[in-house]
Amino acid sequence: MTSRRAFLMGLAALPLAGCETPAARRPADPARAAPLGLTGSAEARAEMTELYRRALAAGEEKVTLYSCTGDSEWQPLWRAFQDAFPGLTAVYSHISPSQVMIRIDSETATGRRFGDVYLPPVNIVEDIADKGYFLPFSPKSVAEFEPRWRDPEGLVDYPLAKAFGLAYNTRAVPPEAVPRTFEDILQPRWRKRYTYIRPATQNGTTDVAITDLLHQGRVTRAQLEALRDKGAYAGIEAGVTYVSQGRQDIQLWAYLPTVLRQRKLGAPVAIVFPPDFSTLVPFGAAISRNVVHPNAARLLKAWLFTPAAQAVLARQVGMFATGPGAPLPPYMPPPSPDAGPRRGLSPRELQVALTAGRPNLKSIFDVKVNA
Repeated sequence: MTSRRAFLMGLAALPLAGCETPAARRPADPARAAPLGLTGSAEARAEMTELYRRALAAGEEKVTLYSCTGDSEWQPLWRAFQDAFPGLTAVYSHISPSQVMIRIDSETATGRRFGDVYLPPVNIVEDIADKGYFLPFSPKSVAEFEPRWRDPEGLVDYPLAKAFGLAYNTRAVPPEAVPRTFEDILQPRWRKRYTYIRPATQNGTTDVAITDLLHQGRVTRAQLEALRDKGAYAGIEAGVTYVSQGRQDIQLWAYLPTVLRQRKLGAPVAIVFPPDFSTLVPFGAAISRNVVHPNAARLLKAWLFTPAAQAVLARQVGMFATGPGAPLPPYMPPPSPDAGPRRGLSPRELQVALTAGRPNLKSIFDVKVNA
């Protein structure tokens, strides 16, 4: 046995690090089971009802989902899914971006299957699709979504995007003084007073933001080099925490759910969405080629595109829901002609641009590591 295969088998043998919420009691008769509070078109509701009954009849009591976000953020979504489909349990497993391909490779190589649905960011999910690891499934519920969020092949459809804006400490920065453009943030007064997530890493947040800005012609290489030299790097959670604690004044491309959590704790932090320092990172839903619970997996993917799920994503989870007429997450203003990422590249176009632009980003931001 090669060392690589031994490593993969060892990884697959590890317990699945997941989190689940108890589901409501299983219906006595799967053939007559009816979802609760189901929304969407008649065709979509009929499809999900049939998948629900098939899942119960086949004994598929769980559906396991892999993604790259902390479980606490997703809990309202899983509870809503289980409320709609009594007897089914959503099991969530967090995987770091750098480990997603290792996990799916190990399950394929060893036959130890765990995952049903993947929900990774665009910089990862399109690569997995290109390697043939997803099964095609286009749910009826995605039919009315904008074409940019739908995959003609049915491999990856996008129910949400993570929302990032500019977070600032309200005690240190008056609202009228908040920088709105690259020209603003590069002024001497803000030197070493802001942080951002380092580009050209597995995280991908600022890669998406800068790629979109370059595509729109909103930023130059000289400005990016100045941004590097005058600011500092911080993690996706740490940057907002620093701002909340007053250790930094500003976090560029700050993660909205983290800001919401800090505000709930009473921290003096606020968020705005200027086009230069805001971005949307699309997350795509796909069925694993190694699916264990095929009916429940298709049901979960279909449900993510319903109006009910979209409302939970926006209002309770703090994500940008991609559906037509979906509510906006807290503090995000309605779209405008200058809305930047909301009218930018499609996920597939974005992935191509990310791949092509990665060497350029590395040449800029790998020059030095800021303290």
